Amino acid sequence: MAELTHTQAEEELSAYLDGELDPELKAAVEQHMDGCPSCRELLTQLRSTCTAVAGLGKATAPQDFVGKV
Repeated sequence: MAELTHTQAEEELSAYLDGELDPELKAAVEQHMDGCPSCRELLTQLRSTCTAVAGLGKATAPQDFVGKV
């Protein structure tokens, strides 16, 4: 695979974090991050966000919610 542009790498970070990339694209993202501190920082921020959201728990909708939508 050809080297990713910065924008392409940024666009793949969420999928990278979720383990959704094929091995070739995963390697290209990792190669980009090796030389890109801003993408490494963005990945750190995405991880923190995922951790925070996972800790929120489930919300319960009122029983009449569906009828009001």
